[in-house]
Amino acid sequence: MPAALVFLITMIAVPVSGAVTYHPEHGARLLLLAVLLSLVGCIPALGEEIGWRGFLWPLMRRRLTFLASTAIMFVIWWIYHAVLVFAGW
Repeated sequence: MPAALVFLITMIAVPVSGAVTYHPEHGARLLLLAVLLSLVGCIPALGEEIGWRGFLWPLMRRRLTFLASTAIMFVIWWIYHAVLVFAGW
């Protein structure tokens, strides 16, 4: 839903601002591209969730307490994402 809202706002704001020329015949193509890129973006997220929650979390919970597992997972997650965070993503 948020992606659809951003798309609609963009389709309204871009022509009104006059900053970029908008051609209505490209609307369907842009929508298709937005859907395709959203699906492609889900692939790494799915792999990450399988890795974190499907593999690492159960492995750590068998050996450690909830608090220790959470703290270690937080540090690993933060290091894994730090490059993207500092790059502004």
